[in-house]
Amino acid sequence: MNRIQKIEHSQNTIRQALIAQLERTPIIELACDKVGISRTTFYRWIHSSKEFTKAVEKSMTTGREFINDLAESQVISLIKQGEIKAIRLWLAHNSA
Repeated sequence: MNRIQKIEHSQNTIRQALIAQLERTPIIELACDKVGISRTTFYRWIHSSKEFTKAVEKSMTTGREFINDLAESQVISLIKQGEIKAIRLWLAHNSA
């Protein structure tokens, strides 16, 4: 494998790790820090590859859904504890 192939392989590995990280934490700054790249590199990759952009968008959606599930779980736990603010929040957004 030549030098360019090694660099491309390394970048692909980092891109895959970044995509996986965004599925768990859909915050670009945190995900970039976790995989060891700068936001500048992230945005350069976004602008240079439509395929990467689509993968990022999909992983960000998955990540937001994951965080929303966690948040709803916490609200439900607070409701079970009788927390009036959580009850009002839930009813404001879920009452018919």
